[in-house]
Amino acid sequence: DYGLKRVKATVDAPELDGFAARVTVLHTENDGYVRNSTPGVTYDLPQPFGPITSANSFGENNETGVAVAISYTGIDKLRVDYKFDYTTQTQTQLATQGLGFQSTDSFQQLLANDQGPANVPISTSRLGSVPLGFDTPGTLMVLGHSLTAQYDLSDAISLKNIAAYRTFREFTGGNDIDGGNWYGTALTQATLGI
Repeated sequence: DYGLKRVKATVDAPELDGFAARVTVLHTENDGYVRNSTPGVTYDLPQPFGPITSANSFGENNETGVAVAISYTGIDKLRVDYKFDYTTQTQTQLATQGLGFQSTDSFQQLLANDQGPANVPISTSRLGSVPLGFDTPGTLMVLGHSLTAQYDLSDAISLKNIAAYRTFREFTGGNDIDGGNWYGTALTQATLGI
């Protein structure tokens, strides 16, 4: 299970003066299942990217989420519900590797060549270690608020207001889809404009 750990805790507060609350915390983490044979390599990319550092392994995940719900019913015919959620996640991509080449042209031979700039590992079985020096951890943050207020004007008519706000921030990091490290070559420099 690659060091899988999962913890969930919920606390329900008893109602007091019309207030009731619930807090839930969830944490999940696991190690990567494929080692990176080129970990800790830092690349200083042009803005807006900035520096990125290659991952130690692939398939890692570290995620924590918090949810808070507060309800108020202390005024007759009025109910107010507030909810808050916050999630952070750091994870690495799944490992990629080459299975083989359809042809034997010079570019593909350069990829497979141990002396070439990429050195793509070729294997039809899953490798436990691959050199993906440009794959970096990605991060995600999600935050949300919601407030619902309902007032019963009569048994048949209610007035309800729902207000909500949600935002997220994501950084996907480097993506080494060619199975090797091309950063620094003329090809990559031309692509990035550096």
